[in-house]
Amino acid sequence: MTITQERAAELGWDFISTGEVLIPGKNRDGYWTKEDLHKQFKNKAIPLFNELHPDKTAVFAFDNSQSHAAMADDALNVNKLSLHDGNKSTAKAFMRDGSFENASGDILVQPMVKANGEHKGIKTILLERGLWRTGLKLNAARKLLSEQPDFVAQKNMSWLQEVGVEGGHIVQFFPKFHPEFNFIERYWGAAKRYAREHCDYSFAGLQEIVPKALDSVSLMTIRRLHNHCWRYIEAYHHGALAPHQVEWAMKKYSSHRRLREKDFEKDFPEFLTPAFLEGCPA
Repeated sequence: MTITQERAAELGWDFISTGEVLIPGKNRDGYWTKEDLHKQFKNKAIPLFNELHPDKTAVFAFDNSQSHAAMADDALNVNKLSLHDGNKSTAKAFMRDGSFENASGDILVQPMVKANGEHKGIKTILLERGLWRTGLKLNAARKLLSEQPDFVAQKNMSWLQEVGVEGGHIVQFFPKFHPEFNFIERYWGAAKRYAREHCDYSFAGLQEIVPKALDSVSLMTIRRLHNHCWRYIEAYHHGALAPHQVEWAMKKYSSHRRLREKDFEKDFPEFLTPAFLEGCPA
């Protein structure tokens, strides 16, 4: 996503696209972290989308990786808690406030840090909620706390999703182990192919060619790659093919005009004939 330099200047921005350039290395720009990702998402991607498409809701799709699904540093995470009260809070946020419903039906805010700056343990948190039972061990207490509504809601909300929701948008993740659904993988492939063909294989040459490689993929090509991935999704969605049969069908029916919507209106689509399935590799 890009805007003109003139419009960026009007907005007081020092950027015109969501791209980030990083030279990795301990003595250079360091390494890409989840903090860098969330900063790029919040301070670049979302503002640019809002500028280009005002009053619209975006759906941002990310790979289902460990870093993308990670919770915020101050998220309600039972795995960060010990059974008993412990360390003093530091400059870095320990854990945000929780909330619970008391016996009267009132929703109370519950700080996770005591007035003296000491971190609350699971026992204290459960005592304040009226849930502590004598004799609870760490694992049982941790499980009990993890089942409380505020901790459950937090577990189902990654840091990326929090940033997206705050901006009024939707964040989704592709299924694990299915890169064929994500057209960005094919975009990278096209950019890498350009880089291999034009790079002199020096680090300086790589720094020069990478931005050109990323810009070399036309919008028309990106749309074709996107449509190709949607054909994969549709093939899996209809549920009649095993993964290896999907791959076979994608090659045999490579044109988007080969399969029409009416082919799927019947109980048993025409292309899913016994002869077709017998021709699929076992």
